Amino acid sequence: MRIDFEKMPDNARLWIYQADRDLSELDSNKIKEKLEPFLESWAAHGQELITAYTLKYNRFLMIAVDQESIPPSGCSIDASVRVIQDVQNQLNLDFFNRMDICFKNERGEVESLKMNDFRKMLKEINHPEKLLVFNNLIQSKSELDAWEVEAQNSWHKQWL
Repeated sequence: MRIDFEKMPDNARLWIYQADRDLSELDSNKIKEKLEPFLESWAAHGQELITAYTLKYNRFLMIAVDQESIPPSGCSIDASVRVIQDVQNQLNLDFFNRMDICFKNERGEVESLKMNDFRKMLKEINHPEKLLVFNNLIQSKSELDAWEVEAQNSWHKQWL
């Protein structure tokens, strides 16, 4: 069963998929066409999961599951990954490249750089510790406050 992302409890399990490019309106519509029917019928051991998703900044796909009611199983998680892989193949993009780092530029726009280029940029800019980055390692909806943070408050601080 799919519900609005905002209605998902704070302790919901969260997966964040970062696209390697901005998503167009057509991309977003294709994601919706593929993902919503899957989420409506997503189940673990034959029991319907309570799910939600949202797209942020035309770059990030977030999928949440209320794990208090029925937790997702390994097989159900694998099924969701296969759907995401199918979507990315249809749209010719990559949701699984962990070597790209997303951040907000001085105009507040989301950009991404390869990890090595990102590390070089940190050495070249003023106050790199204040750069807004995306910490896609969070695992629950309650941690969304720690998703878009200054580099000094995320795992990116290792490069400061």
